[in-house]
Amino acid sequence: MEVEDVLREFKRIGSSLPKKVGILLLGGAPMVMRGQKISTIDVDIVLFSEEDKLILEKR
Repeated sequence: MEVEDVLREFKRIGSSLPKKVGILLLGGAPMVMRGQKISTIDVDIVLFSEEDKLILEKR
């Protein structure tokens, strides 16, 4: 995934959620976003709360 791909997926997922969900990006995705890496195969995230996890799982 390149920067545009990562942003497009987060926008797509975010627009389908009933409210904002707090996440942290880990691994290669933040490096792609900062231009330190060209692409990544996966996107690793940590959710801020159990409620955020449940909201994302129901999507």
